[in-house]
Amino acid sequence: MNNIINCHLNPIRYRERIAVVIGTVTDDKRVLSIPNLTIAALRFTETARARIVKAGGKCLTLDQLILLAPTGI
Repeated sequence: MNNIINCHLNPIRYRERIAVVIGTVTDDKRVLSIPNLTIAALRFTETARARIVKAGGKCLTLDQLILLAPTGI
């Protein structure tokens, strides 16, 4: 999750984008605060999903992403 947060906080143009992970999003205890993120991934661990949702973000499956943005973003 640390890499996703770093990528989405640095450039301003990526703040409203959806991060796509072809794999599993896992929790990182070293990250103290999680911003409001929308992440689409194959799988989420329970703790990662709970922290993302608690911060006001969204966890999407790749199927939900396709329905949300069929032509891309």
